[in-house]
Amino acid sequence: MPDPEADAEAREWLRFADDDLVLARGGMTRRQIFRPRQVCFNAQQAAEKAIKALLVAEQITFGFTHDLEQLAQLLPPPRGSTAAVTDLAWLGQWATATRYPGGVEPDWAQAQRSVEIAATVVAATRASLDGT
Repeated sequence: MPDPEADAEAREWLRFADDDLVLARGGMTRRQIFRPRQVCFNAQQAAEKAIKALLVAEQITFGFTHDLEQLAQLLPPPRGSTAAVTDLAWLGQWATATRYPGGVEPDWAQAQRSVEIAATVVAATRASLDGT
């Protein structure tokens, strides 16, 4: 039986994921203001928070990590398949690689790919939480 408190907390995590996805998408449309690294970082954050929303809904404790694959592996079926996007490892690199000088500097094609992956994870999470 679903726990109403866990569901409410999971939806709060999903709301934060939505906010990060909005930032990532906005960066794609405002290239004179944003950099690809900012888009990639926010896309990664959206996916991370979406996966964590599923973990919260399942009442699964997770440690402090940005590793999207590691987080997704904690999920049981069918929710585990919800987050099983083959590109989680690729998207996960943007959690730290772009945050400081001397790191990787992605291009706009990579930023677009990041947004697409994150949007897929967020949409799948929403569908899972809504039971569809």
